[in-house]
Amino acid sequence: MNQRQTNKSVTVINEDFVKKTKKASGTKRIGFIAWKSSSLGKALAVALVLAISAVFLVQIANQLIQLNTINQSIVEAEAKVKAAQEKKVALTQQVELLQNPEYVAKLARSEYYLSKKGEIIFSLPEDLASNRSKPEAKGQSSNQ
Repeated sequence: MNQRQTNKSVTVINEDFVKKTKKASGTKRIGFIAWKSSSLGKALAVALVLAISAVFLVQIANQLIQLNTINQSIVEAEAKVKAAQEKKVALTQQVELLQNPEYVAKLARSEYYLSKKGEIIFSLPEDLASNRSKPEAKGQSSNQ
């Protein structure tokens, strides 16, 4: 038991070298930077993680905005394609009708007052009113 008592009687050396070694043992070396295990090092690490997270969140937000604008452009383009297809169908039907000689004759009589030999065309006031409104309707449909 004397040995233990002798071990307890060891005195602590209060030299500068011993104090520096105790301080050095409380540091952690990461790469080229020695981080103390203090709250400053932890706060810097948390701030760095938050900054990187903020950058990623901003990038994600920008990409979502771009995705939304692209989706809107796609919807508008699809609407234009649908309108063009409907117009194509209408024009195809009109071409088919114009290839029918009876339809062309009827159209020439009603729109341009053309007549067959020996035929007399009478213009009624109702016909004049309807013909005046037709060019307006045609002008509106061609503008669209």
